[in-house]
Amino acid sequence: MKWGFTDLIKQSQRIIMASLLSSFTAIYSLTDISYLFLSLPSGVLIIFGISYYALGKLDWEAYKEQFLRFRHFKLVLVLTALSLFAYCSRIKSTLHGFLPNSTNTYVVVGLLLLLIMILTINYFMLWYVLVSKYLRKLISFGKKLDLFDRSLIYGYIILFAIVNLIVLLRTSAFIFPMSDGSIAGDVIFNTDTAELLYPIDGFTTPNSSENDFRQLLFGIIGFPLSMICTPLAYVIQLFVESSGAPIPFETIYGYLISIGQAGMFAISAILIKKMLSKEMNLSFARLFAVVYLVSFSTFIFTMTIEQYALSTFTLVIFVYLFVRRADGRSALVVAGSTLTSSFAMLPLVVFDKKADWRSYLVKAFKMMFATFCVIVFFGQLYELLSAVHQLFAYSQYAYGESITQWDKLLYYVQFIPSLFIAPDSLIVDGIISSGEASGFQYVLGITIFLLSCLSLSKLKRSRLALISVYWVFISLLLIGIIGWGVVEQSFVLYTSYFAWAFLISLALIFNDLFKNRQQFGKVVLSLIILILVVSNSLMITDYVMKVGSFN
Repeated sequence: MKWGFTDLIKQSQRIIMASLLSSFTAIYSLTDISYLFLSLPSGVLIIFGISYYALGKLDWEAYKEQFLRFRHFKLVLVLTALSLFAYCSRIKSTLHGFLPNSTNTYVVVGLLLLLIMILTINYFMLWYVLVSKYLRKLISFGKKLDLFDRSLIYGYIILFAIVNLIVLLRTSAFIFPMSDGSIAGDVIFNTDTAELLYPIDGFTTPNSSENDFRQLLFGIIGFPLSMICTPLAYVIQLFVESSGAPIPFETIYGYLISIGQAGMFAISAILIKKMLSKEMNLSFARLFAVVYLVSFSTFIFTMTIEQYALSTFTLVIFVYLFVRRADGRSALVVAGSTLTSSFAMLPLVVFDKKADWRSYLVKAFKMMFATFCVIVFFGQLYELLSAVHQLFAYSQYAYGESITQWDKLLYYVQFIPSLFIAPDSLIVDGIISSGEASGFQYVLGITIFLLSCLSLSKLKRSRLALISVYWVFISLLLIGIIGWGVVEQSFVLYTSYFAWAFLISLALIFNDLFKNRQQFGKVVLSLIILILVVSNSLMITDYVMKVGSFN
């Protein structure tokens, strides 16, 4: 078979694109000298072969014709520039980490090679595929938002852009905790804030210390947020330094991430409102969206840099797609920033009343295999296969000589109220920790759990009730039975991840109680919102004042 010049061009483009894709694997794997049982070059070569084969199945000529007529062409260019900037920053830190004695020459060479590879029509095409398939749907979703939705989103973002800036002027404990030059990453309820930002950015690095088997794809799902915040942080830092007030890049970057977290929580609230509006009147649904935003778990993780804001956001998107009966495979991929949500939700995704057990197994196997391929592609195979060993290592947070099953259940009951209202806390050596629960908190926790379980009566006719009650029982399994985090009393860490499920379950029951007395129900919800705002604001203000020594 003779190749013409056109065929040679096509093959060259295919090779460049496969090289680009396999370069992701190389960059994300360079922190290890081997790719599990393969050497790093061999592992990347295999990824190159798979990418080359897969690209051969796509009609790139047709994509190019569509691309040139694409109405959001400018958006593609902007996203390309932003991702290029963030990716160059990532490769720079990788080269310095992999070659600790390297000079800037290595960085320059690496960036030049990257530019040669990226500045082709193929890289723009890659963003075109993403934009045309996903961002166009997001743009369409945004256009359908009503005045309440837009006001809630913009208002919450602006509010916490101001609040977080004021807090940052008082203390860096929520954004980038530093004390006497040493990192103190667990200042706010054992959160790992600093370790997500320094020395390696956890939002763009799958194999960072915080993105282990629990968060295998967090560094991929978090990349779009980082690629917007990274160039903005550099610009702001240059402006601030020129004014004679040097501020660490990580502090500015973390502040911008916190604004992004506010946006993700606000959008999550709108998605919850949209799901609830199918089950109750719109006024109730809107008020419950506000309840979600003023809950303690949402407040604290909007202000604190942690993985749970993004993980909860992707999980709520999954729930939204599941309730709308969208493609379960796509929905599960969206929730893939945490291994917990991906595998725990798998039974619901493959569920089909008309299918037999063989169909369940085949569908589950295909999805697990696809997940495995993605994990391998991004250099996380070692983390996945070492999950059992890591699980035993982390078991110290769930088991102790003096910890009984009764203690775990009490711990879970104490956990439930903190989903919505700030728990009692102790501040020891400037670090905020959970305190002992009062009798009222135990009663409140049991009451909330029992009310949430009442939603079981709606399972046959409501997919929303099914998934929310299912997730309530997942929280019971993880915290009340296994006792995850009971040893170090860090239950606040997991509040954001489960708050939406309890809120939806309670909302469904609340609607049954007040659907014939809607005005009274609105008054009750308004009072709840007022109580939450005042109580949580006062408590968090107290936290800020007491950890103000961090700089």
